[in-house]
Amino acid sequence: MSRDPSAVITPVYGTDTNTDSLNHELLYELWDAPLGNCWLAQLTSGREGGRDVVVRRVPADLCLSNDVLCAVDSARSLSHHFLVKLLGAQRVEGELRLISEALSCLSLRELTRRLTQRE
Repeated sequence: MSRDPSAVITPVYGTDTNTDSLNHELLYELWDAPLGNCWLAQLTSGREGGRDVVVRRVPADLCLSNDVLCAVDSARSLSHHFLVKLLGAQRVEGELRLISEALSCLSLRELTRRLTQRE
């Protein structure tokens, strides 16, 4: 499923002054969670166009408070090699999309499968 090109996108916070730097296309849903489902997506513009990212789609009723936006801005400032970096956020058609780095790794299920094959 890809992003509707007519979707209204309002930048909330981004990695730089170019508000188009977080425009993305949703590729497929990874998992569903109480705070919103997560999708693998790809940035479609900016100098990092083509980069894989994870997008958490937080429903509007969970993110109406300015406290949430302040927390997003604080989280963006965190940087450590043990943490996945929050790149920014956008409001798209009434939901808040939190855009973070995507890690290339094996799932726990895949690791277990490979271990059992070795035995």
